[in-house]
Amino acid sequence: MKTLADLARFPFTTKQDLRDNYPYGMFAVPMDQVSRIHASSGTTGKPTVVGYTARDISTWADLVARSIRAAGARRGDRSISATVTVCSRAAWVPTMEPSAPA
Repeated sequence: MKTLADLARFPFTTKQDLRDNYPYGMFAVPMDQVSRIHASSGTTGKPTVVGYTARDISTWADLVARSIRAAGARRGDRSISATVTVCSRAAWVPTMEPSAPA
């Protein structure tokens, strides 16, 4: 790659590629090297599945740490990390309704 325009020639993986090769066909390593799997719920079609090795997770942790440092955080600082998961009401109904009488 010599210019930004060259980036358009790089192959990219699409969601459709992941769906077409469901569940593990796009993994670049054998399953015994996969440490973590993230998957979509598949609400808009076939779920997408992505596998991560221990090295992937370590690389991600380093990237996040560098990003936090670049944002100005230093040793001893505190932060809150929140993850929002969107669920349909139907998924929550069974856990929100009172138990049926015995």
